[in-house]
Amino acid sequence: MGYSQNDTKRETQYRFEKKKKLKKRVSFVARRRELQLKMENSQRRMKVGEKKGRNEEEAISSTMSSMLTRDHRCDFTKKYLSFTPNNGQS
Repeated sequence: MGYSQNDTKRETQYRFEKKKKLKKRVSFVARRRELQLKMENSQRRMKVGEKKGRNEEEAISSTMSSMLTRDHRCDFTKKYLSFTPNNGQS
């Protein structure tokens, strides 16, 4: 069967849309991975802070605040980082 010019145009358009969706997905995964790395780094920094003699709450609050100011474009950071230190005992 012979294809008209229109069919091939539609096919390329479809392929283009598919690629665009894939790119979006990849960028989301990359952003999530970046956030995970930041969390791990902050936990490492907290441990270092404890070793230096700072108390745990101070270390946690400083790292969390610095992370939130740096990563304000991710709205799910606040969801994961809104916790109270020492299991809610202030």
